[in-house]
Amino acid sequence: WEGEPMVNSTLAQKVDIVTPHIAGYSLEGKWRGTEMIYLALCDFYDKEPQYQLKDFLPNNQQVLVWPNKENLWQNYAQLLQTIYPITKDNQAFRQTLLEHDDIKRALAFDNLRKHYWHRRESSAYAVQEVPLAYQQAIKTLGFEIIA
Repeated sequence: WEGEPMVNSTLAQKVDIVTPHIAGYSLEGKWRGTEMIYLALCDFYDKEPQYQLKDFLPNNQQVLVWPNKENLWQNYAQLLQTIYPITKDNQAFRQTLLEHDDIKRALAFDNLRKHYWHRRESSAYAVQEVPLAYQQAIKTLGFEIIA
């Protein structure tokens, strides 16, 4: 949103789904940012990196089952909504829009990101029972396939 955290509430109320700018706010995104700083420091001090991102991320991969709905796009939508229920962010954002004072609304918006829930990226999930015809698409979305 232009001017974050001072979001244009009139515009935001006209949008079907509103979320704060959350790129990089997943658990992997936050750690990836930390890794970039670490690698830059290693480079600056001419040191060989001793750690990798995978050393710090929880290794508790969750397994999802292919929804197996008639409509292919409904299957994709259900998988994505399982790992990222966008309506949760939409509702939280809309609550900030109820604040009439611009400064309080901006603080509420900023608070959404400061206390963002621990969302995982698709790479933290595996999907089983995926028909062969759709496996490449699921891999492209970042999921692991379990036979």
